[in-house]
Amino acid sequence: MANESEIQQSASYPYVPLQTALAVAEAVKQLGGNKTPVPKSLLASTLKENEKAQSFTFKIAATKCFNLIEGRSAYTLTENAKRYFFPTSDTDKIEASLSFLQSPSGFAEIIKRFDGQKIPESQMLANIFHTQLRVPESWAVRAASFFIRSAQAVGVIDEQGFLRFNAAKHGALKTATETTLTPDSPAKIDVQPTDQQEFTTSNGYHVYTLPLTNGRKVTIKAPLDISAQEIKRLNKWIEFTLQVDWSGEEKLMV
Repeated sequence: MANESEIQQSASYPYVPLQTALAVAEAVKQLGGNKTPVPKSLLASTLKENEKAQSFTFKIAATKCFNLIEGRSAYTLTENAKRYFFPTSDTDKIEASLSFLQSPSGFAEIIKRFDGQKIPESQMLANIFHTQLRVPESWAVRAASFFIRSAQAVGVIDEQGFLRFNAAKHGALKTATETTLTPDSPAKIDVQPTDQQEFTTSNGYHVYTLPLTNGRKVTIKAPLDISAQEIKRLNKWIEFTLQVDWSGEEKLMV
């Protein structure tokens, strides 16, 4: 992240992707940072980091850049982070995660320029960070990579590589939930296929196929990082909807 003297000349950018920053914020939350400041030394100990190490400094700076925590020698959760970790409505978590992605000014500019369009390939995106957003050349490639990884974690890049930030913001896409932003421990679909059903995992997706009559079938394709809540809704849909086996003469009204 650019410091205060640099920010007038270059866009701010994080030194780690959003998923890593969320792990830092999670530790602040666990240490009571939603109510009282958490000392830097205690946070470092909890994360098993050297308090004086550059890597830890980078993580703290990036977590602040994403507007997850605030403070200098002791840290508390921001209001947006509290909305994410302690949601009081169905939209709090989604809206907060979108806000995190947009907090670094460099990321906000990329969203502004390319929302609704296909994201440029990595090297071109890095060139934009460097030449137009004035991110140092030594960090431009990493800034581009961190943007793509963070946007994918939040769920605003579709399968074709198009950025769908405003669509997600207005509820047109299903975006991040808790497990989406912690991809190291993805949830698993709790469905036990029978001999007639097919359930496979490939190319980053769960594929679940259910047979109907007359050789027809229904296929459900879900990302590997599908959340527990989404699985619960999916299971209910399978249980109550796909148990209906239409005859060949009947027509499905949609």
